[in-house]
Amino acid sequence: MLLLFLIHVSFGLLCENMFDQAYDLKDVIAQQIIPENLSSDCILTYIQKGSWDEAEYLISKADESKVELKSVTNFLQNYKRYLARLSNLFNVEKDPQLIRPSFRWAQSTTHIYLDIKFSHRMDAAGCNEVYDKVIDVKNDHIEFMAKCIHSNHKLKFELYLPLFEAIDPEGTETNEILTGRIEIKLAKTTAPSVWPQVYSGEKPSSMSTWWDMQEQFKEEIKLFQEATPLS
Repeated sequence: MLLLFLIHVSFGLLCENMFDQAYDLKDVIAQQIIPENLSSDCILTYIQKGSWDEAEYLISKADESKVELKSVTNFLQNYKRYLARLSNLFNVEKDPQLIRPSFRWAQSTTHIYLDIKFSHRMDAAGCNEVYDKVIDVKNDHIEFMAKCIHSNHKLKFELYLPLFEAIDPEGTETNEILTGRIEIKLAKTTAPSVWPQVYSGEKPSSMSTWWDMQEQFKEEIKLFQEATPLS
């Protein structure tokens, strides 16, 4: 009976250093030893230091110890994604292809809304694996840059947008969407107000109106314009 107990759980043997003590991996597997404090954090510790065989064994025993492995699964999924990205770097062109990203805009009386797609067209698939993102917001313009690897091609997205009127950079909000887009919310300096256009100077060829977003502020803008005398 005592032998059967020792085969399963070893009291006093801590998960974090069990393979550094009297047991090596072969002994642990042969005796089917389970440390008394087996946890997802302990398994992650072995994964992060590259002890893959030890981590594999502990994962195989997690169910017996009723250990929840969601955090381990999430870590491995992210790890797999980053490994794929690094592997792709060996198979792409050295110089990236420059793309002016397609974007659309809408406004309320207090904010400007931009929807930037990591693609040359709004109706084309956006690049999901984006890195080195830079968003530089000044009171009179916004500049956006990002890199991406798509179908073994290195892409670089650049957008420079001079604004029709001033905005408050500190009021900027961003929201990255999983479908290869990023939304940017800009706070107007003069508010309430309605801009006739979002850009200053020449109209960007990759720009369009964000109609479904604009529809949300239709009544708000109408009431403001009715209450504001024409100059």
